[in-house]
Amino acid sequence: MGGMVALSPAGWTYLTRRFAAVLLVLAAANEAVWRNYSTDVWVAYDTFVMPAAFFGYLAFSIRRARQVRSEAQRARAPGN
Repeated sequence: MGGMVALSPAGWTYLTRRFAAVLLVLAAANEAVWRNYSTDVWVAYDTFVMPAAFFGYLAFSIRRARQVRSEAQRARAPGN
């Protein structure tokens, strides 16, 4: 993946830690809904809310990675 997305090792570390944190938060939220609400509510939450939250974060992360990559490319451009 490093060849497809030009990020520094620090950028990859940042992205990996952010994804791990988001997945832990989503897992905790899933557990809370599972234990405190009916099965129907939990299934609806798991089916609609969890994917939307994850893909929303994924879209944010991709946009942010592009910004960081663009900033790095501008900094390396001749004349800077």
